[in-house]
Amino acid sequence: MLITAPCFAQLTVIRKTEQFKDAIANNEYVVAKFHAIWCPACVNIGLAFKETADEESLAHIAFLNVDVDENENLARQYKIRSIPAFIFFKNGEKIRTNFSYNPLTFKADLTEKLNTLFVE
Repeated sequence: MLITAPCFAQLTVIRKTEQFKDAIANNEYVVAKFHAIWCPACVNIGLAFKETADEESLAHIAFLNVDVDENENLARQYKIRSIPAFIFFKNGEKIRTNFSYNPLTFKADLTEKLNTLFVE
């Protein structure tokens, strides 16, 4: 008997521009985190971002990880000047860029912002 853990929201690592465009086009709600592996602040919130994506109550939101070094065109297109940076999309349209958070309470801050922006 195969037992699997429940999978809720989707956390996708973006490798190509087309993959990013498809995710935006095919999901009603999307939050994209722009980051880099060499960025300490990005690393510090990385696990909390993944844990937030795993929340059952947020299963209607697609979570995207976009490495700015691997996706320079996307970083340039969305005018990413500092990282970590966040872009929120609803129905394929950018509705907000970034939000205020405390690194110590990032998960709660992000969840609150998502619940505010993406009310079902």
